[in-house]
Amino acid sequence: MGIPNHPARRYSIFMFGCALLAMAAATPAFATDELGPDVTVRYHDLDINTPEGAGELLRRIRTAAASVCDPIYKGPLSTKLARDRCIRELTAKAVSQVNRPQLVAAYESSRRKTRAS
Repeated sequence: MGIPNHPARRYSIFMFGCALLAMAAATPAFATDELGPDVTVRYHDLDINTPEGAGELLRRIRTAAASVCDPIYKGPLSTKLARDRCIRELTAKAVSQVNRPQLVAAYESSRRKTRAS
């Protein structure tokens, strides 16, 4: 018998993953003692089985990733590129952890659009 797919349980698992990701992935390439903040991404109000809900969750994940990466990577263009990479990596990890087909589809679609631009 599997684990019930209860929204509160999904939220708890996702929050734990986001906290770990924020701590692990927010360390910049240069030496520093600063880690990024833990960021909560709430999605209990969304139906992530729909394209609209998945798209909104993806926007929330990217906003949370930016809130972790922005304060760490400030400065010249090379630092901006590192910031952008940080956001992409945190977003990819969070999408992977949620692992819901509609969210993965929204993420892959947004990546294709970005590469085509």
